[in-house]
Amino acid sequence: MFRIKASDLFVKPKKQKRRVYALIGLIISGIFSGLFIFVTIYGQYTGNYLVTITKEAKTKGIAISESMNFDKKEAVLRIQPLNNTLDSLDNFPIQEIENTNGQYFEENRKEQRYIAYTFYLKNIGEEVINL
Repeated sequence: MFRIKASDLFVKPKKQKRRVYALIGLIISGIFSGLFIFVTIYGQYTGNYLVTITKEAKTKGIAISESMNFDKKEAVLRIQPLNNTLDSLDNFPIQEIENTNGQYFEENRKEQRYIAYTFYLKNIGEEVINL
């Protein structure tokens, strides 16, 4: 004859619960590990160059701009990134770079080796401050 207890029908064994919790924990850990690896690898090859001023400097009247006459005052200047740049020991065309407002890229080469960025900083407030 079969003897069936009520606990056999309504209570699951503890080993099975532990296995389920362990499996769920492994799946969640695997997902987070995969996301971490993806973001790390993806982040190595992407991004923006930024020129920023602090909130304190901004409230005291410090502004930055790409143009010398401050047509557009900014707190953050974003620079287009270059992909696959190489190391370089070239002579840089300083005059061309200084005569270009904002971003400067090499135009004559197939592979770009550097980026230059000209920006201007101005105190448009009434207080004299040191940065």
